[in-house]
Amino acid sequence: MSEPAATEIDLNAAFQSAIAHHQAGRLSQAEMLYRVVLQAMPNHPDANHNLGVIAMQLGQLDQALPLLHTALVNHLGHGRFWLSYIDALLRANRADEARQWLEQGQRGGLAGPEV
Repeated sequence: MSEPAATEIDLNAAFQSAIAHHQAGRLSQAEMLYRVVLQAMPNHPDANHNLGVIAMQLGQLDQALPLLHTALVNHLGHGRFWLSYIDALLRANRADEARQWLEQGQRGGLAGPEV
């Protein structure tokens, strides 16, 4: 197997392991593994999003916002990314920005009971 393919498999394994740790509440282990993925792939939408969610869970909004923003702008079609970013903006008392992002999302088709 070539080196790039092995690296891709390793990153996928790290990401899947991070999700398992995250779901089990082992946030420090999940955070470490998400960061491994982001070192190799800084714009990985799911790793950015999930690491941002952990930061929100820990009350670290200053760290969560750029991660969630990166996830959103790299995968605008994912409604959960919109909702997480808007939620983080609201928690950070940035209601005007949250409103702007919500309106932009709705223009792009963001809908549903959560919206």
